[in-house]
Amino acid sequence: MEQNNNAGSRMAEMNKNKEEKSSGKDQNPTKKEAKESLVMKQSLMVVLIHIIFTTPRMLASLFVVFEPRYRVGGEYQNLYFVSYAAISVTDSVNAFVNFFIYLRFNSKFTNYFLETIYERFVSSVS
Repeated sequence: MEQNNNAGSRMAEMNKNKEEKSSGKDQNPTKKEAKESLVMKQSLMVVLIHIIFTTPRMLASLFVVFEPRYRVGGEYQNLYFVSYAAISVTDSVNAFVNFFIYLRFNSKFTNYFLETIYERFVSSVS
């Protein structure tokens, strides 16, 4: 009789755990889930920043297609040069920001950077 009670209580406990997991009440995310969440945040940030900083390049490329005077030697040559200089800056800012995103979210990248590149730089300066 006691075995049936133990089996019944184990089944009830398993059902309770299953319901909690399916309803999202599991308060302790596993290490794997936390890492996956961090990777998703990093990926989303990199993609959004890339979209933001490549939008001027896409717009300028479209403008070249639809406006024949927007080229070197054209009527809007100065605007062409200024816009592509600004695009060069946005590309550089994109790379700069991504570097810090990787430092923040990727511990392997951070460790490699600190152990190899940073240490070599500090030792060569002093």
